[in-house]
Amino acid sequence: MENGCAVESYKPNPSASAPPHEYGCMLPMLLNLPNELIVLVLRPLSANDLVVCKSVCHTLKTVVCGSIVLQYKLALHAYGLHDNERSVKAVSEKLQLARLLHRTLRDIEWIPHFTLRFEGQRLDHPSSPLIIRNMTGAGDLSFIYSGSSVRDVPERHWLVVPPPATVFTYTFNIAEDLAILQTSDVPRTHFHLLTMSSGTTHPAAALPFLEGETIALDTTTFGPYLFIHGLGDIHTLWNWKTGEMLTVRPLILPRNGVNVS
Repeated sequence: MENGCAVESYKPNPSASAPPHEYGCMLPMLLNLPNELIVLVLRPLSANDLVVCKSVCHTLKTVVCGSIVLQYKLALHAYGLHDNERSVKAVSEKLQLARLLHRTLRDIEWIPHFTLRFEGQRLDHPSSPLIIRNMTGAGDLSFIYSGSSVRDVPERHWLVVPPPATVFTYTFNIAEDLAILQTSDVPRTHFHLLTMSSGTTHPAAALPFLEGETIALDTTTFGPYLFIHGLGDIHTLWNWKTGEMLTVRPLILPRNGVNVS
């Protein structure tokens, strides 16, 4: 017995290159090394081999359990994960995230739980980001991004204050960080091009707002395009980045009820 290990019970691998009589002294030599060097020796081993090493003796078990690098390898194997070699995070942080992801999947808790109270407000968008509209003023929009510790995204709360005119309707495009607020200006309605993240004028927009021919019933945005379905069956298509109106088309309803434009 040496360093808590039963050396005489160690059985060499016949296929190994070292002669059988040398195995009796190889393990004591390994255990006499500093723990940092033992970790370097064990690091190339597979997760299954590390599990075996933990069962050999108390010293190896202590080394494996005390090494962040070896614990990370065991965690990846146990949770069915793969290491992101491009990540610049420290191994200790990646180990913490791996354990967090495992608990999240096990307990089905992707985001923290919180309670909202609606007083003079309306929930306009029920998924992340939550959008709460103030119904008592000019239509301020409160954004709540729940965040996720698994995705390393912090929780955020911010307010988008509209221009002086009251907001009639709005739409947004998360991919473009775009919030389009329509206000009932006189004589023509305005579509203000703002960022969702701060409420300031969108830097990719050539104009701070677009002037519409009519109050819109609905707006849809995809990439650089803004489609406005307005009153009087008038549809307009804009490039909100350049400020160019691409087309204006009326909707004609024939007698058979089929839409033809």
